[in-house]
Amino acid sequence: MLRAILNSGYRRGGKATTCVGAGVDIGTRDFDVFCPKAIAGIGKLPETVADRSIPIRFKRKSPTEKVSRFRRRLVEDDAKQIRERLVSWARENWKRLAICPQLPDELTDRQQDMAEPLLAIADRASGEWPQNARAALLAIFTGVAAEDDSIRVQLLYDIRKVFDAKKADKLPSGELADALSEMEDASWFEYQRGHKLSPTKMAQLLKPLEIRPRTIRTESGTPKGYMRQDFEDSWNRYCRVSPDGATAETACEAQHSPQSSIHAGETQNSEPPQDASVADTKPQETPSNPPVVADVAVAEPTSKKKPGSVRRRHSSLRTDVK
Repeated sequence: MLRAILNSGYRRGGKATTCVGAGVDIGTRDFDVFCPKAIAGIGKLPETVADRSIPIRFKRKSPTEKVSRFRRRLVEDDAKQIRERLVSWARENWKRLAICPQLPDELTDRQQDMAEPLLAIADRASGEWPQNARAALLAIFTGVAAEDDSIRVQLLYDIRKVFDAKKADKLPSGELADALSEMEDASWFEYQRGHKLSPTKMAQLLKPLEIRPRTIRTESGTPKGYMRQDFEDSWNRYCRVSPDGATAETACEAQHSPQSSIHAGETQNSEPPQDASVADTKPQETPSNPPVVADVAVAEPTSKKKPGSVRRRHSSLRTDVK
């Protein structure tokens, strides 16, 4: 039920169906589940949830970084005031929000769906908010730190790296799998419970994309392998390429893939905004409260097990406009 709420509640009109009643009176009922939601957790988000979210990744602070300790009871009064100001602003302005705010062309269709309500609010707030909001969304969805966590799209991305590095038009399955496992910025070395990616498992991952190993001719014989041309269609569909033709650092354009989703770039904001002025129609001249930063976050993904490695924590924000 929770997954249905998250998957359907990111846009206006979303509903989730559940059983109600008891005994002979049991039946089903549709519930309206549209509303903004913020969720947090450790590890990867389910792909259907991530594809409908604006995820924000935190990093564990380094020993040299100093941040304030977070204590909920110490910020409850301040949070209440901010919440009341946001509610007041929303009541006064929601009918005057732009119906069709200008959306960055760099975003995919679903990303634009999620960004639209936030940009409508930013445009209404005026000032620096419209520019800052669009810049933040572009950094999250298309920046260097953005990454696609779909295993198949990531595999396509890395296979293209191997073909480019070897300047090859065909590769045996074993050689390709070994090359993937040797990549320092990927996780294929320990993909299968601590073991490197095997040719068999690689073939299983590629099968839904209608890419299958074939017999190829090499100097040493006729092993099973892949032709570069076998991947061209999938690369064009799911892997972004920079204008000069070089491989881009983000492998996305995958919202149409049955196994793909887009996660956001990492944020390293040690000085969050100190005033929620968007909740006011007039600027506030009173001093803001000192920023409070939680002493938790996440580390960069690692390709091989290393001492002190930590898991990722996600916090996702989902909104829409009624």
